[in-house]
Amino acid sequence: MATPTARMVTAAFIFAAWKALISRSLFVIHGLITFWRVSDVYKDPLYYLLLVPFVLLLIEYPVTTKCTRTGEWKWICPSLFLYILGVVPGIWLLQLDALHSRVEHMKVSGSQVCGTYVANTTFGDIQGIQIPLELSSAEWTLALEQILLVLLILGKWLLPRGHLSRDQLAQLLMGYIGVAADSLEFSLESLKEPQVLCDLVIIIIILSIWSWSLLQFCLNTTALAISDESDDSEEGIRSACSGCYQSDIWALIVSVILQDAPYLAMRLFLMIYVGAIHQMMLFFTCKNVLVISLQFYRLGVLCCGKDDVTNAEFGNGEVSTREERTQINPNVVVD
Repeated sequence: MATPTARMVTAAFIFAAWKALISRSLFVIHGLITFWRVSDVYKDPLYYLLLVPFVLLLIEYPVTTKCTRTGEWKWICPSLFLYILGVVPGIWLLQLDALHSRVEHMKVSGSQVCGTYVANTTFGDIQGIQIPLELSSAEWTLALEQILLVLLILGKWLLPRGHLSRDQLAQLLMGYIGVAADSLEFSLESLKEPQVLCDLVIIIIILSIWSWSLLQFCLNTTALAISDESDDSEEGIRSACSGCYQSDIWALIVSVILQDAPYLAMRLFLMIYVGAIHQMMLFFTCKNVLVISLQFYRLGVLCCGKDDVTNAEFGNGEVSTREERTQINPNVVVD
C-alpha cells in the first residue's frame, strides 16, 4: 500500500504532467492558427513544413517527461524552442507578404512614397457559422506576435519548474515580461518607420534581430546547481553565494548578447544611416544605452566580488568593502 508521501509525490507528478500538456496544447493551437494564416495567404503546399516543429513538440513531451527527473531540462527548454521555431517563420512570411503588398500598391498608385496598405481579411464560412470579424493583414500579424509573447510567458509558468525554485521561476517570469515588452516595441517601432516599410534588406535584418532575441525564452538563466544536502557551514554558504553570482553573470551576458546590444546597434543604424530620427527613436536608444551601462556596471561589481556598504562602525558615512571591514575588526559579522 502506498504511503501518504508516495501518493502526494504521484499526485504532484500527474498535476505537473497535465500542466505541461496544457502548455504544449496552447503552443500547437497557436501554431495551427499561424499556419492557417500563412497557407491562406500563400496557397502553397510547401508551407506545410511549418507544422514540422509541432510534430516534434508532440514527440518531445514524452521524451522530456521520461528522461528528466523533474519534468524539464535544466538549462534549456526544448518545448519553447520548438514553439518559437514553428511560429516565428510564419510571422516572417506574413511580414514579407505585407511588404509585397505595399510595394505593389506603390507601383499601381504611382506614388514615390511607400505607405501602409490595408487589405482586410475575414473568417470564412466555418461549419455554417459566419463570424463577422474583419482584420487587416498587419493586424493579424500583430495579433499573432502578441499571442506568441503571451504564450511564451504563460507556457513557461505552466511547464514544470525543473531545477528552478519558486523564487527563481518568479524572477525568471518577471524578466520575461520585460523582454516581451521590449521585443514587441522593437519590432513595432522599427518596422513602421517610413524609410523601412519597403526596404527588404532592413526588414530582414530587423526580423532577424527580433527572432534572435526570442531565444532568451528558451534559456533558464537563473538555474543553479542544487546540492542534495544542505551545507550550513561557512564554506557551503560561500559556495552558494558564488553560484548566485555566476547565475547573475550568465543572465547579464545573455541579455546583452541576445537583446540589448543588437537592439542598440539596429536603432543607431536606423538613426545614422537611414535617417529615422524622432522622439520615440531617441528615447528608446537612450534607454538601451542606459540599460547596457547599468548591466556592465553590475557585471563589474559581480566579477570583482566586492559590495560597497556603509561603514557604520565609525558612524562617519564612509564606504568600505566587506573585506576591508573584516580586516579592521575580524569579530564584526557582516550581513
